[in-house]
Amino acid sequence: MGLVLKRSECRELKELRNWVLIYGRRKTGKTTLVRDCVKYDYYVVIGYGDMALVEDSIVKIDTALREAKAILQGRGCSHR
Repeated sequence: MGLVLKRSECRELKELRNWVLIYGRRKTGKTTLVRDCVKYDYYVVIGYGDMALVEDSIVKIDTALREAKAILQGRGCSHR
């Protein structure tokens, strides 16, 4: 098992009760931060091009954004 570092942001992120957007440069630990510190309902990684990773599925960015909007409005997700 690898070394697990305690991140100072974890406690604050665990206390969040609304949606959060995490963005930044590549390879800075955003994905690890979310997986280790945030209890999430919906997870999207948007990269270059027109595709996005939504949890374990690859979909078009417009689909991911439409589903994120529906979730934020309380209507749920269609790709599951």
